[in-house]
Amino acid sequence: MLADDHEGFRKIMVSNLAERDDRVAIIGQAPNGKALLELMALDRPDVVLLDLEMPVLDGHKTLELIRECFPTVKTIILSVHYHEYYMAQLVLLGAAGYLPKSAFSDTIIKTIEKVYEEGFYFNEKISREVITSLLDTEKLGYLISDKILNDREIKTLKMICNGKTYKQAAAELNVSMDTVKFHIKSIYKKTRLNSIAGLVKYAIKVGITTVT
Repeated sequence: MLADDHEGFRKIMVSNLAERDDRVAIIGQAPNGKALLELMALDRPDVVLLDLEMPVLDGHKTLELIRECFPTVKTIILSVHYHEYYMAQLVLLGAAGYLPKSAFSDTIIKTIEKVYEEGFYFNEKISREVITSLLDTEKLGYLISDKILNDREIKTLKMICNGKTYKQAAAELNVSMDTVKFHIKSIYKKTRLNSIAGLVKYAIKVGITTVT
């Protein structure tokens, strides 16, 4: 199954895979994570190709739910972004492979086959960098820190990343300014950062926001 919010990209992907290898069949397509999970409940795929930046339910949360609800299904991430911290976080969430959206059809098919046969597949460069990040305890702590942000902290961080003042964030979240300040202080502690600029970069890196 394939989940991507761009219909044109989905059509190209399905066409390319169908023409390249008759062993690979797309049994379902979805524009977001919610629609994908609904399809998976009806017809279980072996492998999912999952975009990260989608409306309604994004790839990060969808990846967690796939691991929780469909543990035998292998997920390959589709993304235009790459960073060793970023990839290591996705591995921690359950990703079995990674493909840039610019990947050639042969590479996509090879990755699908490897993931299906062996359970996971990352090319040598990604494997080396991800393993290095996961073995570095300091980096590992930094990666895990975003997973202990609670929903209110994530909502507050999104507001700040979108340029809201503490007062504006408080009004939109229907809380006091002191509560917003409390959440920001907690986020600083958990992420080991000390500036708004640092928080914005962090939020982009871990997929909490796509603001650039």
